[in-house]
Amino acid sequence: MQIELLSKHRKSLMGIAMLFIALYHSYYASTSKIYDFVFSTNGHIGVDFFVFISSFGLYFAYKKESNYFRFEKRRFLRILPFSIPYLLLMIPIAGMSIKEVIIHSLGLTIFLWPDLTSWFTSLILFLYVITPPYLKLFNRNPRKTTIISILLITITCLVPILHWEFYYKFFRLALFFLGFYFAYLFDNKVQLTKKQQLVLVLFSIVGWIITYCLYHYYRNDFIFVTPFIMVVPGMLLIMAYVVDKLKFIQKPLSFLGDYTYQFYLIHPVLHEHMYKYYGEMFISGIGFDFWINTVAIIVAILLSVIYRKVMDNLLNLIEKKKQQICDSRKQKV
Repeated sequence: MQIELLSKHRKSLMGIAMLFIALYHSYYASTSKIYDFVFSTNGHIGVDFFVFISSFGLYFAYKKESNYFRFEKRRFLRILPFSIPYLLLMIPIAGMSIKEVIIHSLGLTIFLWPDLTSWFTSLILFLYVITPPYLKLFNRNPRKTTIISILLITITCLVPILHWEFYYKFFRLALFFLGFYFAYLFDNKVQLTKKQQLVLVLFSIVGWIITYCLYHYYRNDFIFVTPFIMVVPGMLLIMAYVVDKLKFIQKPLSFLGDYTYQFYLIHPVLHEHMYKYYGEMFISGIGFDFWINTVAIIVAILLSVIYRKVMDNLLNLIEKKKQQICDSRKQKV
């Protein structure tokens, strides 16, 4: 159960994170208390999985391309061509204003107001922006930088000045920075001892216990997610180990992992509208919750694949046109 498995199965883990988010967004009324606690109540931990795993990709991407503007250009071009059409569509669907679309597109909602609509787009863009300067600081002293960064974020979040939704988003930075440290350990071929592996697993278990206690005895929307920093590393290592052993699930999960962002955009809106407008499509003998949630997930995956293919082809076409224009200008000269 080594760190290298996190890198090896990064896409598969992204796929698992996507499923956690899908089940969290679903309104499935399960009779299982375990399902209700893990998925219906805490399925948003999939975002924390995503943030932690993203650190690996960004760490090595920055090693290959340390120029700030080229690094940001490549990252932003992976998000904006998908987020902007989606946000424009939210004007008639969700009643968003042009001002809100612009602020969401620039990734500013993480700071400007308490809003969880497409908040992950703002979070991702913000993480892209801070990655190069943070890694420059990080490379000087990885361990000290990680510890100080997490402590500063924790202290900031414990000061109740702003709305809880700000802290709900901002605290994810702690996991993001911790993910960089794990990527650094992997890059330097550090192997976890059996004792260290056990500690991470125990931390994960204790984190879940604390989360359970907070949910039942001290309900606070920010404090409720703070134990995830204990849960995520060990749980991801366990899941990566299981994926490594069960080879038949690697390709399906990796496939899902390729379309996580598009799925995050499409599924919540699709699911909400299916519940709102097609509730009469109840099928006798099949639980409505199960049926509507299953269909919503399958359709969202299909639409995510189509959306990605269409936009990728469009971007490739634009790139070819630009290249043709450049070549024709060179010939004239």
